[in-house]
Amino acid sequence: MKKSEIEKINPILKETFQPLFEKGFISKEEFDKIITSEISSPDTYLVNLFGQFRTNEIETAMKLEYLKSK
Repeated sequence: MKKSEIEKINPILKETFQPLFEKGFISKEEFDKIITSEISSPDTYLVNLFGQFRTNEIETAMKLEYLKSK
């Protein structure tokens, strides 16, 4: 990742998606794209990046991780 990209990283996005990356739910490329892309619409952010099917998979992984942490 380039220095200019690293400076764009949203800390909240990084903290949210880092566990999914570490556990293999998302790839390095997907993680980098998520944390460096500009958010035009929070409601459709992941759909715009990856499409509806992959977004559903990522959201399911997030829900499972949340339930495991309780």
